[in-house]
Amino acid sequence: QLHETVPTEAASAMSPTAKMVYERMASVAMAGNKAFFIADKPNGVIHAFNGDGSYIASTPALYGQGAGDVLTDQRLERGGSDTYTDADKITPAGAYNMRALGDGSGDGYILRLYNQQTGVPVGVKDRTSGGMAVAVHAVYLKRPQEMRQQRLDSATTADNKVSFGCINTSQQFFAEQIAPNIKSFDGGMVFVLPDTVADTEATFPGQTQPTQTEPTQTEQQQGLPQGAAGARSQTQRRSGG
Repeated sequence: QLHETVPTEAASAMSPTAKMVYERMASVAMAGNKAFFIADKPNGVIHAFNGDGSYIASTPALYGQGAGDVLTDQRLERGGSDTYTDADKITPAGAYNMRALGDGSGDGYILRLYNQQTGVPVGVKDRTSGGMAVAVHAVYLKRPQEMRQQRLDSATTADNKVSFGCINTSQQFFAEQIAPNIKSFDGGMVFVLPDTVADTEATFPGQTQPTQTEPTQTEQQQGLPQGAAGARSQTQRRSGG
């Protein structure tokens, strides 16, 4: 089994389970020489790493409101996010590929998650169905009643589950740590730890291999242009997951 040593500067910011996932899975992500995330959902934080495994930074993050690690069949069958129940708003655990795509505003980006085996965006039934795909993006602030920024700023992680399933970072973190590395994250991986911590070893056995995910024609039109390293993240993704 492949094994990597957690960077010293990252170790103090990571939970024991997050460090275990790095040790088991970093080699898989590094094989593609692309930046990657370890998304510690139980502890409300996300850790970013370069394609060589070196540490970028860690930050509080918001995750799906619903408890659980597998998307509901009902969510996959529903036509749009306005029909989701709280139970449908799950950030699924597992290893996923990412694509950098325009957020629909013209000057912002998201990192959409894709199923490694099927190439289908995570959160929808297939490439042509409706609904909201799961992504990593800057915090969505157009629903003030959800108090997303306040949740990110709070000292506790107990209030970090609020999104429709997407992983939200602060706007500052996205602008300063992700956007300058957007080309490297495009085609990289994210490892989402399960809410059920006891399932972590089974979820990440250290055998997953990276695969390339080709965007659809529409996604290509929204995708990463030349010079995207300077992309701004202040504009939210249009679906606000």
